[in-house]
Amino acid sequence: MKKLAFSIILFSLFFISCVSNSAIDSKSMQALQELGVLYLDNGEYEMALYSFDRALAIDGNNSEVLYNKILTLLADKQFEKALELSENSFKAFPAHLRFLKTKASALIGLKKMDDAVNIYEYILQLDPGDYVLHASVMEFAYDNAFYTVAQKEAEFLMKRKEQEDRALTILAKLQGKESPAVLIQEYLSKLKTIEKQSPPPQQSESKTVDEPS
Repeated sequence: MKKLAFSIILFSLFFISCVSNSAIDSKSMQALQELGVLYLDNGEYEMALYSFDRALAIDGNNSEVLYNKILTLLADKQFEKALELSENSFKAFPAHLRFLKTKASALIGLKKMDDAVNIYEYILQLDPGDYVLHASVMEFAYDNAFYTVAQKEAEFLMKRKEQEDRALTILAKLQGKESPAVLIQEYLSKLKTIEKQSPPPQQSESKTVDEPS
């Protein structure tokens, strides 16, 4: 299937090269973008970067191509380059928080955990409604001994009644076996077990009543 996709895109690029220059740019950039994604998915990072760079030569401000190039750099463990491109891309597209997320990923790759946590907290200030990210940052903070951050995120999620299972798990680890979080977690776990074991309620057969003649 991938070989077929490669063949189709390569044929598209050949066809585009035969068209007048005025029609080339958008189509060839799209084809190069798709080719780069295929190379990325296939783990051929050098070819993916080459494809994305060719696309950026046509339109250097295409945020989707920039993002995919950063993902390729991260996958190829080129963290310094990924960090630099993430910073430059966020300056160009300040509304695109995904460039801050790739920056945090690059910092993690460089073992700069403090900086990564700071970036994640900044993202959550800009988008406080991303509760899944709150939970992920909470767990990341706990795993890397940023316990104050983990506690803050867990309490935030509990107040919002979002991602409660994950928040309770972290609070239980932070507060110990006798903490309220542990008791709540145990209660919810028992409740779920009881619900699974309880047979479904039986529906009584409805009886038809004869209409008076």
